[in-house]
Amino acid sequence: MTTFMGRTGSVNGIASNRPNFTVLDTEQQLRVFKALSSIIDFAYTFDSRCRFLYANQALLDLLGLPLNEIVGKTFQELPYPYELAVRLESQIRQVFETGKKLVDETTYTNPAGMTGYYEYIFNPVFGDDGEVEIVAGSTREVTHRKLNEQMQGQLAAIVDSSDDAIVSKDLNGIVASWNCAAERFFGYTAAEMVGTSILRIIPVDLHHEESLILAKIRNGERMDHYETTRLRKNGETIEVSLTVSPIRNSAGVVVGTSKIARDISGRKQMERLLMQAEKIATMGRMAATIAHEVNNPLESITNLIYLARARTVDNPEVMEYLNTAEREVERVSHITRQTLGYFRDTTAHGDVSCHTLIKEVLRVYYSKIEARNIVVDTVFDTVRPVHASKGELMQILSNLIANSIDAMPTGGRLHVRVSEQDAAHIKITVEDEGIGIAPENLPRVFEPFFTTKGNLGTGIGLWVSKKLIEKHHGEISICSRDAQYRGTCICMSLPFGDGSSAM
Repeated sequence: MTTFMGRTGSVNGIASNRPNFTVLDTEQQLRVFKALSSIIDFAYTFDSRCRFLYANQALLDLLGLPLNEIVGKTFQELPYPYELAVRLESQIRQVFETGKKLVDETTYTNPAGMTGYYEYIFNPVFGDDGEVEIVAGSTREVTHRKLNEQMQGQLAAIVDSSDDAIVSKDLNGIVASWNCAAERFFGYTAAEMVGTSILRIIPVDLHHEESLILAKIRNGERMDHYETTRLRKNGETIEVSLTVSPIRNSAGVVVGTSKIARDISGRKQMERLLMQAEKIATMGRMAATIAHEVNNPLESITNLIYLARARTVDNPEVMEYLNTAEREVERVSHITRQTLGYFRDTTAHGDVSCHTLIKEVLRVYYSKIEARNIVVDTVFDTVRPVHASKGELMQILSNLIANSIDAMPTGGRLHVRVSEQDAAHIKITVEDEGIGIAPENLPRVFEPFFTTKGNLGTGIGLWVSKKLIEKHHGEISICSRDAQYRGTCICMSLPFGDGSSAM
């Protein structure tokens, strides 16, 4: 085998017009070159002027040149891109000057047009005098590794930019990765979650789900679009759809799980609204049928009241009862015509006295109030009328007062107050000392069909009242407590009338 080594000299066995080459033919150098020639990676040596002293067969194949066309030449004299050649020669000189190993990476396109990624190392080789005698280099192709790194980087970028929360964890439920969407979803940063249990975001009553999920993953099963509830850092719940897949190692053994969580709160809310809309439509159809069936007996009751009034002209108390009964029958008839929510009221709006209507409602519920030992306090700070439908306002007040009475089965005080909220609005407050409403139920009291009365409630009273108040350009609010100091307070406001037709 022909060998070349030295700072200066001539080429042994190969014709060369390059001066200042010294042939180094020691046994040690022969063994070194023999070893280099058998390396499947690229191996080579340089003198202090950055000229090739040796190149193994792998490098010759890459360059497509024989050894005698490489030895004694620099990178710039070989088929290397100029900028790369300059960089490599600068690094070789750096190793000669510093005596320190240098490791770097580059891309290279060979004469056949194939581009690859390469990692190279320049090692100093010291002579007897302690100076760097030559630089020995080796290069290995790392194209596969670099492409994998790029792919991993792209995957990581996709995961981080995903709108879905993507989390990985081990088979004990310990979080291994936590993407940006997971931070937005749940409020925890990656630093807070990685290394901790996934149970942190699972409601306590759903911890059993995690055991079931991990059991399926250990069996290599996948779960698609599993809908459940998770916890945010602030304690709020979030409805999610989970896709859970096993993570396998190179041997195919399941070592963990990846979980994709999608926020479906909006979709679930829409589903609930659609269900409510269907219920309301069904209720409307049913109410229309009921209205038709109820109106006939109501007319009969009205006739009977008329006949009874004709026979009790000498009893003012009974006459007043009959008058009240007639008004209530008319109110029931009016409600049926409204068909429980469509509010196609043909009754003209006018100026209505709220304190007068409140007295009538309390008179209707007098027997129930008395039977429950309820004390009623009424305060009327204003008698200005409101512009409204008398029948609808009667329905609202009846719903509010009836709810307060139902909330005090063992007695208490019922406070009803009418006052001026401002120059343009009246304020009506109905407050009881009843059992109160639990905080978790309070936001839902105006939803259709939601009730805290169990089988005793329909869940439409407050909903209808709110719709009627909003129809009259008013507002309604509620506050309640169910602890030591219990009770519920409902406030509603309506625009004042012009006073031209006060009743």
